[in-house]
Amino acid sequence: MDEHLQHGNHYGGCDLSPVTRVHVASLPPIFTARPEARTRMRDFFSSHIRNPNTRRAYMEAVRQFSAFCAELGILDLAQVEPVHVAALWRRSSSSTPNPH
Repeated sequence: MDEHLQHGNHYGGCDLSPVTRVHVASLPPIFTARPEARTRMRDFFSSHIRNPNTRRAYMEAVRQFSAFCAELGILDLAQVEPVHVAALWRRSSSSTPNPH
């Protein structure tokens, strides 16, 4: 496996956006277990999120989700069901103070 997942938007020899590097070592295992998952992570973080602050925030959310899945014994994204996402959302919303 490459040290970095890279994705650049090239069309006709023109670079349409800067190449973003996502370090494989920094990705949670649930997102690197399958080649399809690695590719989707690479594409999502490099093509869809241009702002580095947003990218960092989303990566932190991915890490939290991965840790939650590991607590439940979920090691493959194919095992994740809507009920798991809802449980994580309930947990995080109950631990976050309401500003209102």
